[in-house]
Amino acid sequence: MFENLNNSKKVKVTTYVCLAFISLFILATFAQYYSMKLKLQNPLIPEELKEMVVNPYLKKGIVMLVTTLGVLILQSFKKHFFALLVALGIIIFFLLSKHYIGGWHTEIS
Repeated sequence: MFENLNNSKKVKVTTYVCLAFISLFILATFAQYYSMKLKLQNPLIPEELKEMVVNPYLKKGIVMLVTTLGVLILQSFKKHFFALLVALGIIIFFLLSKHYIGGWHTEIS
């Protein structure tokens, strides 16, 4: 079953389309990180608050970048179906984590 899916052209093309979207998501996440960092260049804002606001974007971008490298490694080993599953997981992670960054769970200690 997995042999047929790995050799399917639809799975390969879908994986590459997902990778294109993921690369846009990664660029958008790091752009948000950089934008937030520039917006918080006020000496009246404490450093701890700046880090609390900016770090989730950085962590999200790094997680997405590392898992995208995992997708590329799976692609190089001809595991296209598993690469597609991981790519879809990254997209779901991006969509779900967008809701939680800066949400109610962020607390100032």
